[in-house]
Amino acid sequence: MTYKNEQSNISKVIKTVRNNKRISRAEISRITRLSKPTVSSIIRRLINANVIVEVGKHRNKKIGKNPVLLTFNPFYKLVLSLDIGGTNFRIALLDLDGNILDKKIYSSSSIKDETTFLNMIKKAVTEILNESSVEFEDILGIGIGIPGTVDARGVVRYIPAFNISDFDLKTELKKFLEIEELIIENDVTLQTVGEMWKGAAKGSKNVFCISIGTGIGGGFVINGNIYSGSHGMAGEIGYSVTDYSVDKNREIKDFGALEIWASGNTFEKLSKKLKTSVKEIFQRYRENDEKIKEMVNDAMEHVGAAIANVISLIDPEMVIFAGGIGTNQFETIIDTILRVIKKFVPKEIVSEIDFKKAVLGDDGVLIGGCYEVQRNFLLKDLDNLKTKL
Repeated sequence: MTYKNEQSNISKVIKTVRNNKRISRAEISRITRLSKPTVSSIIRRLINANVIVEVGKHRNKKIGKNPVLLTFNPFYKLVLSLDIGGTNFRIALLDLDGNILDKKIYSSSSIKDETTFLNMIKKAVTEILNESSVEFEDILGIGIGIPGTVDARGVVRYIPAFNISDFDLKTELKKFLEIEELIIENDVTLQTVGEMWKGAAKGSKNVFCISIGTGIGGGFVINGNIYSGSHGMAGEIGYSVTDYSVDKNREIKDFGALEIWASGNTFEKLSKKLKTSVKEIFQRYRENDEKIKEMVNDAMEHVGAAIANVISLIDPEMVIFAGGIGTNQFETIIDTILRVIKKFVPKEIVSEIDFKKAVLGDDGVLIGGCYEVQRNFLLKDLDNLKTKL
C-alpha cells in the first residue's frame, strides 16, 4: 500500500467514526468499503495513539458476540485558536470537536507595530496555557485569524488596523513558540469555515461569507475547502467597485470603495455627524425615519450589488452575513440587499441560494481556526507517531 493510500484510508476511518459517534468495526468496514483486516489494523493503531477509544458493546439481538463500539477522542490533542481583531484580541483552547474549554479576551489597543503584535500573541498564549495547565506537547497546532491579508507563507501583507505590512509572522512566531504547526488566515475566511463546520452553513460545501463590521471582508469555501486565491488574498470584497462614476474619483487607501459606501467605519462617521450612535441609526431606520432610511438603503444597495457579482461568479449554496452590522442588523438590511440581488441575478440562480446570518458570534473565527488546524495537521501528527506505536 502506498503512503498516500494509507493516509487516505486512515482519514476515511477517522471521518466515519467522528460522523457516527459510536460505531463498530464492521460498520466502519461497510461504510468505508475497506476490508475488515485493513479497518482492524487502522483501528488498532488509532487506539494505541488514543485517537479512538472503545466505549462498550452494542446489544445485538442476533446470536453471536456483541460488537465493541468505538468513538473519537476529542481530547487526543487540543488546539489553540486566536482571533486578532482591530478592537479585541481573543484566544481560546478547544478540543477536537470544536468545544471551547477556556477563553481569554484582551484589548487590541496596545498593538501599534510588529513588536507589540508579537508580544501580545506571546502573552496570550503563555497565560492561557499556564492557567489551563496545558503543555505545548498537548497542542496539535495553532490557528490565527487576522484582520487583513496574509499569503500562503504566513507573511502578513497588510493589517490596516495596526499599520503592519509585509511582516513574516509565521517565521517570527516559530522563534518563541514551541510548535511548528501554525495556520494564519484572514479572520473572515476562518469565520466562514467555522460556520460551515458548526454554524449556519453546517453541511454546505460552497459558501460565501460577507462580514460587515468596521470594514467589509469576505471568505470563500469551495468544495469544502478554503479558497484563498493564488496569493492568499481572495475575499477582499471591500475593494469592490459598485459605482465607477463615483468610485473613480475616490482615494483608495485603508478602506476600499465598497467600505467607503457601507462599512461600520462609514456609519461611525455618519453617527458623529448626526450626533447619535450607529445602533440608534438602525433603530431610527426601523422607525421609518425617511432621511435615515434613504442613507442606509443607499449603502446596502451597494452591498447587494457586490454580493450579486460574487453570486454570478461562484454560484454558492449559501451567503452568510457576519460582523457587527451583518449579524446584529441582518433583519434590518437583508430586504434591501436581496432586492438588488434579485434585480441583477437571474431567478433560477438566486432561488437556489440560502441567505443567513452567522450564528457562532464572536467564537466563529476561533472555531474555524480549530477546524483548519485539524484539516492540516491531524494526519501529519499521527504519521509522526508511527515509530512509537
